[in-house]
Amino acid sequence: MVLGLATLVALATLFVVQRRNTRKLRQLLVRLAESERGYRTLADNASDLVIRMRDDGTRLYVSPSARDMLGSDPDQMLLQSWEQVHPDDLARMKAAIARLASDGGATTLLHRLRHSQGHYLWIEALVRRVADPDGSVEIVFAGRDVSTRIRAEQALESARSRLRAVTDNIPALIAHIDSQGRYSFLNAHGHRLFGDANERAVGKTVREVRGEAIYSDIKDHMAAALRGERVTFEGQSTIGGRTYAYQTSYVPDIGPDGQQNGFFSFTFDITQLKDAESRLEQMARFDALTGLANRRYFDERLSAAIARCRRQEAPLSVLYLDIDKFKPINDAHGHEAGDQVLRQFAQRLKACVREGDLAARIGGDEFALLVEGVEGPADAESVAAKVIATMAQPVDLGGTSLTVTTSIGVAFSRRSLSADRLVVTADEALYAAKAAGRNTWRIAQID
Repeated sequence: MVLGLATLVALATLFVVQRRNTRKLRQLLVRLAESERGYRTLADNASDLVIRMRDDGTRLYVSPSARDMLGSDPDQMLLQSWEQVHPDDLARMKAAIARLASDGGATTLLHRLRHSQGHYLWIEALVRRVADPDGSVEIVFAGRDVSTRIRAEQALESARSRLRAVTDNIPALIAHIDSQGRYSFLNAHGHRLFGDANERAVGKTVREVRGEAIYSDIKDHMAAALRGERVTFEGQSTIGGRTYAYQTSYVPDIGPDGQQNGFFSFTFDITQLKDAESRLEQMARFDALTGLANRRYFDERLSAAIARCRRQEAPLSVLYLDIDKFKPINDAHGHEAGDQVLRQFAQRLKACVREGDLAARIGGDEFALLVEGVEGPADAESVAAKVIATMAQPVDLGGTSLTVTTSIGVAFSRRSLSADRLVVTADEALYAAKAAGRNTWRIAQID
């Protein structure tokens, strides 16, 4: 009886425990079913494409959103694995899925899936490995159509590429400098100018890249640009042993919100332009045949010298010269020989004066000297005597030796006079020298 009673108690206890476990299992199954329904409801009604798959690509679930996104029937997609993936993206996607299945975790995949109409959509998907209670591994894929964004990014990149192609082929150094004075952009012309150092310039300051000397020349212009002012200036820079003349414009970079984001720099090489200007200046002020100053430059220098002597109360002397009997030289030996005489005469004349004095050809065979810093008439006459002595040496005309002489008129003044008065006085003295037999000088003092 005791044994039977104990057995009955044990069976009753087992029944109670089993009933309690059954109730818990039923509750767990109910919660699991509710969770499955909730998951299914979310997946079935999500606008994103939700796919459950094995690591080999076999699909276990495809959400109804596949119809709207890809124009494909979800049940039909269950029969596929990798067929819809763009061939160029397939290897990369398989490798990512394999890593997830092996290592776990989650990753974001950007790839293309084929629409039922044949075109491809860009899909950005969050892909995660999950494990069932039985230990089996699944891959959950939640992707959305980002084709519009990708097209916009591609269009932006295409525009940037075109802009880069334009800026790289403009013969100018184009740069963007931020509000801290650092390079944030440089075009290819900078590389051609500065070499490899230019590639390392982005992120560095103008001071670091261009050096202290150039920075000291442009820092005030940079400060003005960072205040929102548009600046244009010119300068010179020596790069790789060559000296460049340049013109730079700074254009402030001000955003839609009014924020100063730095400035754009446009630098053009104007070396050839400056050389051309210098040549034009040379042509405008110097005689092409002899290289001496022409009448225009002589007049400019004479006016400046008179103003200077007026301030300093210093004397001034002007010498007018011409070549004796130059026309017979041309007639006897030809104009080419005459030009050779003019060139050699000019060289000798220039050698007779100091560096600060001026020798000029004012027309034909007429020349002039502007001599400052003379103390008295004797100093002016010594210059004339030196010229006469220098011209006594025969001129070599390529096998023919020719003696060329000159007559000189000297005007000397201790006080400020007009340029016309000095020139007229020197010219009158020249005629007096010619009347005296040539190859000599005459002086006229103006007090």
